[in-house]
Amino acid sequence: MLRKKIDLVDKQILNLLSQRMQIVLKIGELKRQKGIVPLDEIRWQVVVDSKLLIARSLGLDVEMVRDIYERIHKASLRLETLLQNK
Repeated sequence: MLRKKIDLVDKQILNLLSQRMQIVLKIGELKRQKGIVPLDEIRWQVVVDSKLLIARSLGLDVEMVRDIYERIHKASLRLETLLQNK
C-alpha cells in the first residue's frame, strides 16, 4: 500500500518535471528570438534561494533540494542552449 503511494507520487514528480521542461522550451524559444542568453545568474540565485527557503519550511534536506535543482537547472540550460544553436 505505501509503496503504491510512493509510485504514485513518483509519477506525479515526473509529470511535473515534464511540464517544467515544456515551459523551459517555450522560454528558450523566446530568449532565442530576442537574443537573450540562456543563463540569467541573478534569476538563478533567486530561484535557488526561494526553493531552499521552502525546503527548510517543509523540513526537507536542504542539500538534497539544492542538488535536485542544480540538476534541473543544468538540464534546462542544455535545452535552451540547443535552441540557441538552431
